[in-house]
Amino acid sequence: MFRRGERTQWITVGVVGAAVLGACGATPSHHKSTVKVAPAQAKLIVPTPVDASSLTRLSTSGTFWLVGGPQSSRGLYQFTFTSDRELRSVPLASGATSVTALTNGLLAVGIGTASSGAVEIRSADLGTLQRSIPTAGPVLAVASATTGDTIFALVTVHGAASVVQMNEAGRLVGPTISVPSNSVGISVSPQGNTLYTLTSTGSVVATSTRSGVTLSNFTVGHSGEALSESEDGQTLYVLKGPGSQRNVAVVNLQTEEVLRVLPAPADAVALTVEASSGTLFDLVGSASVGNVQEFSLS
Repeated sequence: MFRRGERTQWITVGVVGAAVLGACGATPSHHKSTVKVAPAQAKLIVPTPVDASSLTRLSTSGTFWLVGGPQSSRGLYQFTFTSDRELRSVPLASGATSVTALTNGLLAVGIGTASSGAVEIRSADLGTLQRSIPTAGPVLAVASATTGDTIFALVTVHGAASVVQMNEAGRLVGPTISVPSNSVGISVSPQGNTLYTLTSTGSVVATSTRSGVTLSNFTVGHSGEALSESEDGQTLYVLKGPGSQRNVAVVNLQTEEVLRVLPAPADAVALTVEASSGTLFDLVGSASVGNVQEFSLS
């Protein structure tokens, strides 16, 4: 199967940072379960642990990483679409929320408890922990551009939300960007110059990562959940809707208009897209369900 390739400092966001979170935990448990399929026919379904929350883009070999498992045994899991199986798993802290793959062979994992957070830097081959970078508050999501290694971390502090730009060593590499307090997800343009922030009410805020200035604000629908931008930077895919009625808005970023709405599986929580190959991947995660479903964009 052909797949298109992706290619210990202290961070604060307005307050004093929190202590480093531990990376160790119990061996991740799978708790795999029955698949729920969207009205559109999935081309392929890969069972994963329950309570999955985030996944990376596919690598050139067809592998991807995801964060999943119950909070008591949270884990980082590597899967392959080419053989539909799990390759390995690594235990994570109970507050693990999200993961993104950098172009330099590293992963960034977001950690968030009720009051503290961190970004863990791990190897993309084995998931081995290299360092943990404390943040000023819980990390809700992490993202990166398809052509760069800057880590964008959505952090909340006392009800306020900001996106921190850092490198793998934890040094700030751009302005901290204030975003709406109800932000739930972020995505970055391929060149890394534009940040897209999704709110729980379905609005998207576009911000310059260089200046922190808001470029635009548009609405795609209700109950925003997650978003992902195409490799060419022309289209934004937004997962939205209540848990049992998920769908994906396809947005033209030139006009900021919704071109069409695609069906999505119930309980979908994240997505990634390979527009060049016409493929959309939806991550399904709940207390009883876990899988990644592959759909055609055509």
